[in-house]
Amino acid sequence: MNEKTDAPARNWQKPLAALLQATAALAAAGLLLLDSGLHGPLAALALAGVALAGLLYHRLPPILVELPPPAPAPAPPPAPEPEPPVLLAAPAPEPPSDPGLPLRAPLAKLLESILRTEQDMLFATELARAGGEKVQFSAASIQACEAAIRELAGYMGTIDQVFDELSQQSMRIGAIVGSIQDIAKQTNLLALNA
Repeated sequence: MNEKTDAPARNWQKPLAALLQATAALAAAGLLLLDSGLHGPLAALALAGVALAGLLYHRLPPILVELPPPAPAPAPPPAPEPEPPVLLAAPAPEPPSDPGLPLRAPLAKLLESILRTEQDMLFATELARAGGEKVQFSAASIQACEAAIRELAGYMGTIDQVFDELSQQSMRIGAIVGSIQDIAKQTNLLALNA
């Protein structure tokens, strides 16, 4: 094997790239082992080492390898001469072999898989129908709940009006009771003065 490089003067790049990678590895190990005060410079050193090593490896010229031409294949040995045919009684003819016989087992598995897939699809269809019915039932329930909530809101409005009327009547009753108490006090004063 012969190796050819395009620029033999660049042989220094590979060792320098390896040195930069080793420096980056040591900086990364220092990140793990040393205190946090040095993390920034060590991280920068590790990144710079990896970047420069990658740049150097990327700029290395390709190595072309020339392989020798393949050796010619040896000639096959001469075929032996056929023996003269021996005439015997004709054997019973063999039944023709079925050319589809090797395919029967894989075809049976394929058919079984198709049937299972069809059953799974039917089951999925049934589940989808049941899910659709449940969604329709849920939608009807939500509409019924909405109507009931609106009806309750109407009742709450009526109850608010009744409470307003009751509070106004209780204020009137309170005013009447206050008037009665004033009359009773004046009656007591008149009775005491008489």
